[in-house]
Amino acid sequence: MDKKIAEGCFRELEPGESRLLIMRHGAHDNNILRETAIKQAVATGAALASSGVKIDKCISSPSPRAIRTMLEVQGGYDKMMYVATDSRLSDLAYDHAADTAPL
Repeated sequence: MDKKIAEGCFRELEPGESRLLIMRHGAHDNNILRETAIKQAVATGAALASSGVKIDKCISSPSPRAIRTMLEVQGGYDKMMYVATDSRLSDLAYDHAADTAPL
């Protein structure tokens, strides 16, 4: 395991353990991320990559600002992957699915 994880940010995981990282989108105007929020998301992704954290799955609110944030984090992480959306993570403006599969 990359020792940067244990030394700087996170403890090493035991076999069978996983880690859940929760983040929120940055500042926006009418659901469009501001430039500072985009830069923060890219920097967050780069910091996660340099810490050695492995991202296996991305789940987002269906809100465009949340999806854009996750895509920018992935860009900073230098790895793109599928972003699943779940309306249970959204505010009322995007709560459009009555039945949603479990996370």
